[in-house]
Parts: sequence; structure tokens; C-alpha cells
Amino acid sequence: MVVIFIYSENKTTITRSPNPNLRGYLLKVNLKNSNLIYFYGASLTFNQGKYYPIPILGARIRLSKRLNTNLVFPIQLKLIYEVNKKTHIDLATNLDGINAISREGSSFKNINRTTNYQQLKSYFGINTKFGSHYKVFFETGYVSFREIRTINRDYTQTISPSFYFSFSINYHFGISVLNHFINEME
Repeated sequence: MVVIFIYSENKTTITRSPNPNLRGYLLKVNLKNSNLIYFYGASLTFNQGKYYPIPILGARIRLSKRLNTNLVFPIQLKLIYEVNKKTHIDLATNLDGINAISREGSSFKNINRTTNYQQLKSYFGINTKFGSHYKVFFETGYVSFREIRTINRDYTQTISPSFYFSFSINYHFGISVLNHFINEME
């Protein structure tokens, strides 16, 4: 059983109008054999005064010695090809939906003017590890079904689909069990 809670707040909103954002995951992870790991459970997100319950069902399946797939319903489909122990190539589609890009006020004071962004992202990516903690990630893809909207949905703006390019260098402090099973292959 895996239970994870994530809390986020920034220094402006915490002092003026506190509005906690909390995500919790409760998962049961089963290891059938080295080729199949499946998990199920629930996620509850408390974002800008609203609750978003999301069931989680997924699996990590080894298709061959170097090819794996991660399936997380309803939000991710990913193929992972291991070039070597430090480099892998991803081909994936995932849905992002609760991302606050601007926040004013608080839902607790009935003056919530939070703007969220959502998108469907399909991409090709290359991950390479340097040392034990650094990772370089190159990604290019296509984003569609993009929308900016306020939390109370009184304003919605659709954004045209487009291609994108991303490059990042990450430092990992440690190994997360949930991150290992859901988001990426370590």
C-alpha cells in the first residue's frame, strides 16, 4: 500500500488569503512477476476549494528485454525503450488538467479568481542520467485540447493546438516509489 500527500502554497497566498492545495494517493501495488506490475487505488485532489476524486488503475508491462509500457487510466499511455542503463526513449500521451497558473483570493473568502490550464500532450522524449542524481531530458511533441479557465468556470479560453520543444536538467534527491511506478522508469 502506498500513501502520498503533496501540499503546495506560495508566500503571497499563504499570507493574504490561505487556500491549501492538497493531493493524496492511496494505491495498492501488486508484483505479479518481473514482467507485470499492476496497481489500483484512488487520488483525491483538493484544489482551490474544490475536490476532484480520481480513480487510478494501471500497469507497467515489460514487452521485451528493452521495451516497457506504462498504462495509467485515465491519464497516461507510455512506451519506454531502454537504449542502455542510463538512457531511455519515451513515446507517450498524457492528460494534464489541474494546474493553477494564476491565483488571486481564496475560495474560503468567496473571492476566488484562480485560473487553471489543461492540455492533452503527446510527445517523444529522451532521458539520460549523469551520475546518480542528474537527469537530462529532451522532449518534443504536440499539445491539443488546451484550455485556460477559471475555477468557477465563468471564463474559458480555448488555445490552438501546437508543437513544442523542451529541454531540462533535473536533480533527484532520492527515489520515489510512486514516481517509479507511475511517471517514469528509473
